[in-house]
Amino acid sequence: MKSNNGFTAVEMLVVMALIGITSTIALVNHSQQLSRHHLKKSSRELLSHLRHLRQKAIVQSETQTAHFYLKNDALPEDPDLGPWDFLESKLPAHVRFGYSDEITHTPKNGRLSAASRDGISFKNNRIAFEPNGTASGLGGYIYLTNAPLSGLSKDKSVSHNQTVAIAVNLTGNVRLYQWRNGQWE
Repeated sequence: MKSNNGFTAVEMLVVMALIGITSTIALVNHSQQLSRHHLKKSSRELLSHLRHLRQKAIVQSETQTAHFYLKNDALPEDPDLGPWDFLESKLPAHVRFGYSDEITHTPKNGRLSAASRDGISFKNNRIAFEPNGTASGLGGYIYLTNAPLSGLSKDKSVSHNQTVAIAVNLTGNVRLYQWRNGQWE
């Protein structure tokens, strides 16, 4: 028989278990939202920097170049990197150059090349904007993702992994695409 003065041990255990389950769900959801936020913020900043670099090339009438350095790349002899040098090691936690294993084609339905697997499809991992606003070479893509490295993901259905592509075409146009539901938008 229970008294009116308190709770039984079983009632306390049930309440504590419910609090624990709710806290775990909230923590997982928060970490997924934080990962999405970092990816969105990084892609928007990179998009803005590239558009600014193109504008600078036009205004100053001189070629402006952006370099992309992956974590394993040797940095140039000159330790003073310019404002247009993008280092993967400076990206927020859980954001990297590259794309998830589910990506099957480029935003313009082209074939993904082996060279773009590292997340940068530009020749020598650099893009240059000419004084007339065009991009040197054939253009290309910069892929950013919060997905785990290839082969490390055990659950292919995890929905919080996202990939974005920043496209720079020959005319110098810079555009952002997001991979959703098996296609680029």
